[in-house]
Amino acid sequence: MKIHHVAKFVNKFSETVSELRALQPGNQDFEVRAVVGRGRFAEVRVVKEKATGEVFALKVMNKTVLRTQESGVFHEEERRILSLNSSAWIPQLVYAFQDTDHVYLAMEYLPGGDLMSLLNRYEDQFDESMAQFYLAELVEAIHAVHQLGYFVNKFSETVSELRALQPGNQDFEVRAVVGRGRFAEVRVVKEKATGEVFALKVMNKTVLRTQESVSFLNWFQQEYTSKI
Repeated sequence: MKIHHVAKFVNKFSETVSELRALQPGNQDFEVRAVVGRGRFAEVRVVKEKATGEVFALKVMNKTVLRTQESGVFHEEERRILSLNSSAWIPQLVYAFQDTDHVYLAMEYLPGGDLMSLLNRYEDQFDESMAQFYLAELVEAIHAVHQLGYFVNKFSETVSELRALQPGNQDFEVRAVVGRGRFAEVRVVKEKATGEVFALKVMNKTVLRTQESVSFLNWFQQEYTSKI
């Protein structure tokens, strides 16, 4: 009897379900124009929607990889942030869909590229007015993410790579501790290679794992980035 009722329900709504599925966007609805980015977890394509002619950035993520990597969690958070966003400082999400093998995020296409590419075109150095302009945009974007209740783990590939070039603890000799606060302490250090003396601000990772402190850390990182 139960199977009979299930079969009756399926037959009754099968046509409606088919119509709804036909209305859902899919990979077949887009024409690939170019591949503009390829990473460990995803590929980013410039695509044109066949029905409207509109151009989008389509992020394509492999489900197999997402199931075996922590990037699967990041994908869910990324989609959530994009779907909640109404700020001009974060790309707008247009469609989110999936098929058997992939997850897709179709977003507003921003043809200007990323900050790293722009910095490379200027031989890794902006003049003062450009630095002020892009740092101001960075501040607006960080604030927009904070307003959604999220915090930025990494600003961009640019900042990560630049940070990797910075000296480590082994390059300094500590001379004195001149100040301590809730988030950090300030040490007077001498650089071993040059003999120069600096004031070095040291952040406590354990303290910075709290939500309130992570927000503060985003602004500290932004200040740090502006001085690189």
